[in-house]
Amino acid sequence: MALISAAIATLIVMAAAAAAAAAPSPAPIGLPSCNTTCGDMSVPYPFGIQPGCYHEGYNLTCDTSSGFPRLLLGDGSLRVVDIYPQNSTVRVLRNGSMVDGADNVTSIGMNITFAPIFAGGPYRISSSNELVLFGCDVLATLVAGMIRFNKDSSPRFVRCVSLCFRGRSWYGAEHYCSGEGCCQTSFRGFGGTDWITPMYRYHLQGWLDKWGKQRVSMDSTEPYSDIPLILLWDIMQGLAPPESDKNDPYDKGCPRDVANICKSNNSMCTRDAEVYLCTCALGYDGNPYVDGGCHDVDECKHPQENGCLGDCTNTEGSFECRCPSGTFGDATVRGGCLEVANSSSPGQYSVV
Repeated sequence: MALISAAIATLIVMAAAAAAAAAPSPAPIGLPSCNTTCGDMSVPYPFGIQPGCYHEGYNLTCDTSSGFPRLLLGDGSLRVVDIYPQNSTVRVLRNGSMVDGADNVTSIGMNITFAPIFAGGPYRISSSNELVLFGCDVLATLVAGMIRFNKDSSPRFVRCVSLCFRGRSWYGAEHYCSGEGCCQTSFRGFGGTDWITPMYRYHLQGWLDKWGKQRVSMDSTEPYSDIPLILLWDIMQGLAPPESDKNDPYDKGCPRDVANICKSNNSMCTRDAEVYLCTCALGYDGNPYVDGGCHDVDECKHPQENGCLGDCTNTEGSFECRCPSGTFGDATVRGGCLEVANSSSPGQYSVV
């Protein structure tokens, strides 16, 4: 009996070892031998926290002095909370007020100097941000001095006006600012690919927010902290633009220097309206900037989300969707699979 028990135990151990060996190893997110975590934050290449582990300009700092690791960008005023290689964005929180001081106060307003929000290098502000302003009878204007429709046009700007009306509720929590007591405006009007040089004029309180929703009291005089920002990073920063895109800002062709940065199999270089970036090909996910970083997506784990209402079979980089055995038709539409209701009655079918 003891021998039988030992044999069973051996079989269980061997089966467990085989299962572990069969499990695919996770796709890498960083360079070999590089630390890719800071606390609970992942640090995917081209970012890194050790010498030799990042692309030039993408070094971050893992600060452990407070006892809880914090991933910092630049001078430490920006704390990184999310990095998205697939769309070249990084979400950061800025600790402290956005306002450095006010000057040139006149009877019609005042100029505000904002604290620096960039650490230089490849970063710029993403058009996904919004300018949010709180106050009564105030105006904020965001000017992008370097972004113009052409060399002879004036700088582009976005403007936000906040008014207050006696006896009316100025703002409801979790509601979009309507212009009463607060207002918000998108950065999308800037467009283009140049670097934004922000300038704010005549406002009380404003910051850039991912969702455009904040619970803020008009009576509060406390400085705001952890102001969220979305920064765009351009992997082509410092490289000469290719000849093909000098006259066409929407040319999808990638310069060779950028294409060579897309290291993974099943990755490709592309360009949106703002930056060049590496992406995993359709049907793959992961980090395109490292060897083996793009891995197959199993669409059949969530077949209906991928438009399959029948039997789903995952394939490398794609999937197959078929009607169940004994039926035929289109398994990508509801009621699209039919079966013969009675073999003795040709031409009669029922919907599965």
